[in-house]
Amino acid sequence: MLNSIIQRIDILESFKRLRSGNDLLCAAIANADSSLPAWEESQIEHSPVSLSDLQESRRSLARHIGQLWYQPNDSLRLPGVIACSPNTIALLQALNGQKALFEKLMVNLRKESRAPGAKLAQLMKYASGRRDEDIHQLLQTTGMSGINLSLCYRRFQQLPDAIESVSWTWSMRSRSIKTLSIEQALELASQRYAGTEVLRSIQAQLGTLDPGELLALVKPVQPALKANIVFKDVEGRTVRKLITAHSPLFYLDNRQGLPRLKWPGYPDLENLPPRLSRSKRYLEKKAFIRPLNLYRYLQ
Repeated sequence: MLNSIIQRIDILESFKRLRSGNDLLCAAIANADSSLPAWEESQIEHSPVSLSDLQESRRSLARHIGQLWYQPNDSLRLPGVIACSPNTIALLQALNGQKALFEKLMVNLRKESRAPGAKLAQLMKYASGRRDEDIHQLLQTTGMSGINLSLCYRRFQQLPDAIESVSWTWSMRSRSIKTLSIEQALELASQRYAGTEVLRSIQAQLGTLDPGELLALVKPVQPALKANIVFKDVEGRTVRKLITAHSPLFYLDNRQGLPRLKWPGYPDLENLPPRLSRSKRYLEKKAFIRPLNLYRYLQ
C-alpha cells in the first residue's frame, strides 16, 4: 500500500507541474510573444492582419493549448502556426517533458490496478491510503476534477528552424486494422464483457478456431489532419516530411514572418467520396465476432 500512496503523491505533484508549465506557455504565447507572427485556420492564408487581430489570434491559440479539462463541444483540433521566442520554445520543451512524465505515471497506475477502462476517480481510489477518503474532493482540490487525459498527454510539435512551408491535408482512411492472436482476442473480450453471457459466447466462438489463427480487429477512424512540411536541413538541402498536425505547430521566430501556408478547409463528412474497393480482399465480408468487430482473414 505504501508504494501506491507514493505513486499517488507522484501523480498529484506531476499534474501540478504540468498545469504550471501549461499556464507559463500560454502566457508566453499570448503576452510575451504577442507581436510575433501567428496563424490559425479561421484566417485567410497570409492575409494582412492588424496588431489587435494578431494578438486575438494568439490568445485564441493559447486558450486552445491551455485546455486540460473536458469542455462542451470540446475539440482536440485547432490547426495553426505560432512563431516563438527562444524562451517560449524552452517552455514548450519543458511542458512536453512534464506531459510525458504524467502520462507514464498514469499508464503505470492503470496497469497496476488492472483496470484498463477505469475512470480517473477509480484509479486514484486504487492508489489511496484511506478507504474512506473522498477522492472526488481530492480531485476537486488539486484541479484534476474533470481533466481530459488525452489533452494532458498530447505533446506539441516544434517545426525545424529553417521551415519554409506548411501544407495541411486530410487523411480519409475509414478504418484501422490490428492483427490479434486468439489469446489477445480472449483478453480483449474479458476486459469488455467480464461476467456476462457475451463473454461466454465469444469464448465458445474462439474455441472453434485453430489456436494459431490470427484475427483482424477493425476500428472506424475519423479523418486525420496531417501537414506536409518543407524545410532546409543543416547542409542546406530541401527536406519534405509528413506529420500529424491537429494542434498548432511551433517554430523559433527567425524574423522572416510566417512560412508559406496552404489550408484545405474542413471535409464534408456527410458527403465523403466512396472508398475505392481493393482488387483483392484480405478479410471475410462479415465480422466473425460482432461485439468486438473481429474478422477472420481469408485463407
